[in-house]
Amino acid sequence: MLHTLKATLSPSGQLIFDEEVRITRPIAVLVTLLDDLQASNQATPEPDPLAWSLNDEERRIWEELPTFRALHPVTLDTLDIKP
Repeated sequence: MLHTLKATLSPSGQLIFDEEVRITRPIAVLVTLLDDLQASNQATPEPDPLAWSLNDEERRIWEELPTFRALHPVTLDTLDIKP
């Protein structure tokens, strides 16, 4: 069954619904993007929830992360027996 709900898609990929939606499990969705003219008439979306300011210590750690990752590479593998 299809239900049509109005929402805004933020640049970070977050969907912001105009009405409260209760989702208790993963649900397949279809998303229709409206053209820029219609989108510009909508309210300005909320700021990116993943963007926040860092204090000095956090910024230092963030800036050192590429060096740390180079010294400690991540390798993904499986425990399955390979033929």
